[in-house]
Amino acid sequence: MGMSAGKGGVMGDINVTPLVDVMLVLLIIFMVAAPVMEKERSKKEIDQDRDRQQRLVALNLPALNNSEAAASQNGQTYTLHVSKSLVVTFDNKEVVNCSSSLNDRKGWESCFDKIESAVRGVPEAKENGVVVDAEQETKFGFVVGIMHRLHRANIEKVSMFPRTAAAQANADIASRGRV
Repeated sequence: MGMSAGKGGVMGDINVTPLVDVMLVLLIIFMVAAPVMEKERSKKEIDQDRDRQQRLVALNLPALNNSEAAASQNGQTYTLHVSKSLVVTFDNKEVVNCSSSLNDRKGWESCFDKIESAVRGVPEAKENGVVVDAEQETKFGFVVGIMHRLHRANIEKVSMFPRTAAAQANADIASRGRV
């Protein structure tokens, strides 16, 4: 009773064509679905953790020596100074004190409105530009909001004020707690 290799015999090979077809279909489904799932996950992460994402941005401005700093301040630009307690001065006049809404981002809108109206009140600022001088410990989102409002006030020349080498060294010492 042996198997005959003749005409009506049993064949011992497996047909792999349907298996390959199914595997290719599954591969294509996963290749399409994976980027969509990753995009949704990253969007959800960013929405939930936006503050942490903003704190990861480090704004390290170059340090200049005092003679370069004096040369860069040509007297024609207007300076908007932002302290770490969110007191904003424009052209050496206090515009708004937002220290009461230090952690309340919704309260910043009224501060931004006052800053925008103060800048709009000086038509020369549009021609000459505005230098934003923010202290190192100032909240990043607040400075970005100010720069956005400057853009809405049609100020096209906006720059950040670089720290002098001495001021940068003092800030580094103060941040380490060795005052």
